[in-house]
Amino acid sequence: MLTFLIGCLGLWMVLAPYIGLTPTDHAWNNWIVGVVIVAASLVEVQKRQSGATAVVLILGIWLVLSGFVPTLHQGTIRDANDLIVGVMMLSCGAAAGKLVRSRAGQA
Repeated sequence: MLTFLIGCLGLWMVLAPYIGLTPTDHAWNNWIVGVVIVAASLVEVQKRQSGATAVVLILGIWLVLSGFVPTLHQGTIRDANDLIVGVMMLSCGAAAGKLVRSRAGQA
């Protein structure tokens, strides 16, 4: 379930520029982050790799911090979108990592 949510967050990041939540000149940031998140969630589903959760955590941190990078500053609503998705990714990534570790301990 967490992996599905993480994949949906990645898809959201890819689609956000098309619904006006990211200016087109900064859409590349959302596209790259979104595609990597979707790929990481697919890897986690198929291979049960805990490294994929590390990628999600790192990208979540990037989304939170990217609103403070002057060249990526997009405006209040757009920065809020990245901040909210980043915090959600951090939460889901941490929970998924904990779940993977607990499953590894049981095996």
